Amino acid sequence: MPKDPDDFDTIDWVQDTSADHQRRRKLQLTLADSPLESAFESMQSWILVLILGFSLGLVAAFIDIVAAWLTDVRLGYCETEWYLSRTICCTVFSRYLIKNSSGDCPKWSYWSDSYILKWMIYIFFSTIFASVVAVIVVKVAPNAAGSGTAEIKTILGGFATSDFLDGKTFIVKSMTLPLTVASGLAVGKEGPMIHVASCLAGILPDFFPKYRDNEGRKREILSVAAASGVAVAFGAPIGGVLFSLEELSSFFPAKTMLRSYFCALVSCVMLQFIDPYRGKRVLIEVSFSRNWLFFETTGFLLLGVFGGLSGAFVIRMSQKAARFRKSGWVKTHPILEVVIVASFTAFVGYINPLTRPQGHVTAVLLLIIALILRIGLTVVSLGLKVPAGIFIPSMVWGGLFGRLVGIGMEAFQKGWPDLPMFSSCTPDKPCVTPGMYALLGAIGALGGVTRLTLSLTVIMFELTGTLNYIVPCMIVLMVAKLVGDAFGKGGMSDAQIKVFNYPHLEITEDLSLDFIGRPIQDAMTPYNQLVVLKKTLLSIDEAEQIILENTGFRGYPVVRSLRGREFMGFINLLDIIQAVEAAKNEGFVETDPHIGGLPRGIRSSGDGRDRPLMHHISDSMVDLAPYLNRTPLTVHPKLHLEAVMDMFKKLGPRYIVILHNGRLEGLITKKDILKAVHEFEHQMKNSASYTDQDDMGSLFDGISLLPRV
Repeated sequence: MPKDPDDFDTIDWVQDTSADHQRRRKLQLTLADSPLESAFESMQSWILVLILGFSLGLVAAFIDIVAAWLTDVRLGYCETEWYLSRTICCTVFSRYLIKNSSGDCPKWSYWSDSYILKWMIYIFFSTIFASVVAVIVVKVAPNAAGSGTAEIKTILGGFATSDFLDGKTFIVKSMTLPLTVASGLAVGKEGPMIHVASCLAGILPDFFPKYRDNEGRKREILSVAAASGVAVAFGAPIGGVLFSLEELSSFFPAKTMLRSYFCALVSCVMLQFIDPYRGKRVLIEVSFSRNWLFFETTGFLLLGVFGGLSGAFVIRMSQKAARFRKSGWVKTHPILEVVIVASFTAFVGYINPLTRPQGHVTAVLLLIIALILRIGLTVVSLGLKVPAGIFIPSMVWGGLFGRLVGIGMEAFQKGWPDLPMFSSCTPDKPCVTPGMYALLGAIGALGGVTRLTLSLTVIMFELTGTLNYIVPCMIVLMVAKLVGDAFGKGGMSDAQIKVFNYPHLEITEDLSLDFIGRPIQDAMTPYNQLVVLKKTLLSIDEAEQIILENTGFRGYPVVRSLRGREFMGFINLLDIIQAVEAAKNEGFVETDPHIGGLPRGIRSSGDGRDRPLMHHISDSMVDLAPYLNRTPLTVHPKLHLEAVMDMFKKLGPRYIVILHNGRLEGLITKKDILKAVHEFEHQMKNSASYTDQDDMGSLFDGISLLPRV
């Protein structure tokens, strides 16, 4: 279930970095005589990553094994051991399938010999599996629905939400994901695996002091987990690291890349040790030894064009479907929607084997029917209240189209083998491999949906284990991205962010040229709309009144006087609460009666923060000066908005103070900029024309800014 935009809170990378430095300075003093604790402090990042990779490998193996068994249960059962999937049931130690003369496995029994009865049982199990998932997700953990990639991308961009990565979501998504796969819905498990891994990254850091109370540090582990989730989903550890870098993470330093590499390695080794695929390295594994020929570039270009077009079409239609679900009967009956879609998917899936993973029919008519059905079912299934990813569905319809192109290229070459373009073909050897086109079509469709290039190329290389088709893959992905971007920037996760209005800062290059150059004062919260403090020495009653009357503010600017607006600093709400508790428990310090300057009784601790000398003179006063941040990030009100967006993306502050000659002019947060961007886009859509800059001067006059968070 999509999160409400207001459920996301902002984090302050600058403050978290400063807090981590202070923690390390304290530990240098306390751990000087404790080598064991000092060693744990230096190694706890690697210990956490090791545990994360080990746990993720176990969870991925569980999901793969259970999903394979439940998928086969719809067709039959193993006579000797009912809990085994068909592949494992028919596998002996030599890893060869035991088959009788008809090609069937004697240990495996189908539910019936009647085609109609087997069809009904198939539909029954598929519908039951999907219904169970929908009930659990809707009633227990709504956050387990969908892929979760858009929310994780938002969180990695510097926002936080309370229950999206908690234990309940992790358990529900891990338990329902095999049922979703087994139901046969046109969704994949690769995207949800990123969410499952991220849930582990949201739980495990709480056991490590270095990460427990530092949201910025947790984002590093979240990037590591996202990379490992893709790694175990595809069996592609290097591709997973690059996926996290290219698609999800807005902050990815070298140390995070190294830890992502290590975690992906551990998780893939653990998955291989359990061996859920019984000898196969990954679920999707292919190998081609024939090199490609130059005349085939025409087919590669065609695959790229289709990948971009199909990706743009699915993104656009999924946006329309998401808006439709916000109103109408679907909004109030999500479980019934899942039942209907699952039943229909199973109904057509059993008839046309190419809409199921088991099908290998290559008839062109069935390929076309399966292609149309798969695209349509994917559009409908993506918004269901079940764990749902887009990776595998897009690869399926791309593979179907690629197979069609391969068959056409093969028929064309065999029909006119004497054409000059076929002169490089070797006699008595296949000149065209349709299976290779299916693979490139699958990668192209995935690229059209995600708009990724580098990471998908590496994933393809890891899947096939050959360098022969790196260049064709690059051609297909590049063309798919160019064609897809012609219909709109960003992939599926970016589209979901826009549909659900998640707070995510865009890349400044993607902003409208009419928006670029606007001053920050057009989007800031002006001084006359701010709640400010005009002194740092308060009575306990006054301080408690500020806390009680708080309506979502995370902090307050402090000025010397309301008339002069001379900015003194910024104080967080949590620091006010801490100051009140300290005053109640320990008394307070002697201070000067004036607000400016350091109070008497304050001395520097050497770490950049002032600390009070404990002179108890009053039990009814609270001095906020020791907690005041006197050097927050400040800018001029005429600075351009795109420059401020870059500051938020690269530095990660929660807020930026706008000053002019030392006077407080306003305050701006990430959500203020997002509100301004959305308001601007809305105005542009509803306006007939804006011909010059002067006509646009009133665009931001009526902006209602979000509550300060």
